[in-house]
Amino acid sequence: MAKQKNPFLLFFSLLYLTISLLVLIAVLSVAGTFIPQQESAREFARGLSPGLASFLQTEQFFDLFHSVWFFLLMFLLFINLVVCSLKRWPFTWKQFRTAPFDGADEGLFRGLTGRARFLDSKGYGGCGRQIGTAAP
Repeated sequence: MAKQKNPFLLFFSLLYLTISLLVLIAVLSVAGTFIPQQESAREFARGLSPGLASFLQTEQFFDLFHSVWFFLLMFLLFINLVVCSLKRWPFTWKQFRTAPFDGADEGLFRGLTGRARFLDSKGYGGCGRQIGTAAP
């Protein structure tokens, strides 16, 4: 019998959820930046229709960053990041415990001559000539 996966963990480990939450929080943060908050919202609400002002007040748009649903979105993002991190932990720990990568064995860095690769004939890589400084 196959091991049944927890639907809670499956849902909160989705990358789509992370991206969706980040986009939604960003959009709401932009809205909270343009809609006056707290004390200055009273003057702004006077210029709106009563129905729209009532709707914005009910949905806590005049105190967006302290609203229940904004905290809920932040909490969902927190849970999502924790679940994703815990899901990746065994792989990350395994990578951490293995021998470090030695690029010299693969020949990836063969042919690099160290300092001479980044310096020109005067010893300062051409940067000094562009900004008008003398060679060291």
